[in-house]
Amino acid sequence: MFVSSSFMFVSFSSLYLTSNDRYVIDSGYVKQRQYYPSTCMYFLDVVQISKVQASQHAGRAGRTRPGKCYRLYPSMVYHDDFLDVTIPEIQRSSLAESVLYLKSLELPDIDIPKFDFLDPPSNLPDGSVWGDHFVFVSSGGFPEPEKGA
Repeated sequence: MFVSSSFMFVSFSSLYLTSNDRYVIDSGYVKQRQYYPSTCMYFLDVVQISKVQASQHAGRAGRTRPGKCYRLYPSMVYHDDFLDVTIPEIQRSSLAESVLYLKSLELPDIDIPKFDFLDPPSNLPDGSVWGDHFVFVSSGGFPEPEKGA
């Protein structure tokens, strides 16, 4: 009886296959959580990977012995279409939960609208930096908790 020692790993978030740390099949796409301010909802979108992610996928081939990475996209797509680095998650997220948490801490030294983020959230199409939700939450647009409750 012959038993195969290879197995296939499918990462549904990264859309690549790995077999025994020897072969990697890279589709060039990743499932990424994105926030859409127009609907106030998160969606799991399939988007192109960045050049950094492509290098990471290739690095998974041959960790323990010589290996090969097969890319299912032409090199022209890699050079022309892929971003150099992945967009930071804070720029693809809603800050409403974080702002509510900061407000709940009641820290007097933190001015939330002027907070110095390492990677500040991106501007929305209407030109506002924070959007309606952030302005509503940071300006105290919700009732203060009752004392002793």
